[in-house]
Amino acid sequence: MKKLYFLNEEEKNRILNLHESATKRQYLMETPLTDFYDKLPAETKKKFTAMNNTWQDGGTREGDMLNVLKTFTADDYNKYNQYLLLHKNSSDPLEYSSFQEIINGEMGKDNLQDVINITNQLKNMGVNATYVKDNIADLHPNSFKIGGPDTKGVASDANWNSIYACVTKAKGATPTTLSDKSTAYILNGYVYYNNGFKRKQPVKTNKSEKYTCNSPEFKTGVSTEDKAKKLQQYKQQIITNTSNTTKQIQKFLGLPETGIMDSGLLQKINEKLNGKPQEAPKADVTTQPKAEPLQQLTTAGVKTQQLTTPSTEQLTAGLQQQQQKAAEAAKTPPTNKEKRQERRDLRASNRAELQALKDKQRGNQ
Repeated sequence: MKKLYFLNEEEKNRILNLHESATKRQYLMETPLTDFYDKLPAETKKKFTAMNNTWQDGGTREGDMLNVLKTFTADDYNKYNQYLLLHKNSSDPLEYSSFQEIINGEMGKDNLQDVINITNQLKNMGVNATYVKDNIADLHPNSFKIGGPDTKGVASDANWNSIYACVTKAKGATPTTLSDKSTAYILNGYVYYNNGFKRKQPVKTNKSEKYTCNSPEFKTGVSTEDKAKKLQQYKQQIITNTSNTTKQIQKFLGLPETGIMDSGLLQKINEKLNGKPQEAPKADVTTQPKAEPLQQLTTAGVKTQQLTTPSTEQLTAGLQQQQQKAAEAAKTPPTNKEKRQERRDLRASNRAELQALKDKQRGNQ
């Protein structure tokens, strides 16, 4: 047969490129569905096939559809809808692109009870669904509607593995099952829900508060309430250490061990260091007594040079200054380095005070 058409090299390449481009578009269309389906567990794939068989290939088997739906988890249901939607854009699309479309397409007015049963099963999974009745016994066509997952339902428990995973990983977090069958976590006296809210126990008498994984209790690992407790414990520790040191000094001086550092005790310490009591000058009632800083007691120890006895008003004012400084220092929790330095200074001060008293006692004998 005589050739009526000849292809040059350029035309041949053009036709081959058209074929290759069309083939690539077909592969790209299949890739999202293929990638999604291949990653599903084998058990999930069996559930999807069983569900498809209840409405494909001639007729609807309503009872089988309900039984298969009972094997679904909330995660299975969400993935089944994603599977149907991906099929819609594939080269072999299914008839429906969502579970809602399946019910509206397969259920007629005589299937009211079937739709009621399916709706109840979906609600058990944490999925809201509604329908409309034409009368007592009939279902209104195309009235079945999925309202989306309940924000406090089982379907949102997937949030514990994603946006609220910090709650499940927090030390001391205890899971509990709520009345809607969803999971909540109890942590530091609060109940954490899977919708980004928490309530302090007892939940019936407290308001909801928002939380995220950037909240202080998850960023530092310690709740705000625990921080306040630790600060209070540190303050109490400072008071206890000061009281213990005061008792040691009182014991050495032969005084009752009250643990209270007052002007009378400071007077006794001054008298012990100077070797004899000195009469305190009378206060000038016409003028406000001027508070002078105490030079006898410092963080480095007790200075043993010759000292003069301050007035009672001066001692009281100096003690108030020391207490005010201690209160201001307690507002800001010290660093570990500052704590160690404070303990070293305290031990050095105690040793210096006791040694000074002993040296003075030997000198008087």
